[in-house]
Amino acid sequence: MKKIVFLDEYSVANRDMSSITSQGEYKAYDFTRKEDVVERLRGAHIAITNKVVIDGDAMRQLPDLKLICIAAT
Repeated sequence: MKKIVFLDEYSVANRDMSSITSQGEYKAYDFTRKEDVVERLRGAHIAITNKVVIDGDAMRQLPDLKLICIAAT
């Protein structure tokens, strides 16, 4: 089962997330500080973010991460 983590779900408040939450194990955080990114994404396959930066250092520590989605237009 895919593990999906949304790092700053507050940024899409009042949106229907059922099409995403039904795709696997879903965990959402209202906001994530830079120092919490790796901990929160450990073991995740998919990361969703709007404003939270996932930098190269973090990506090197997250071997299970396969997709980063940006929730913005």
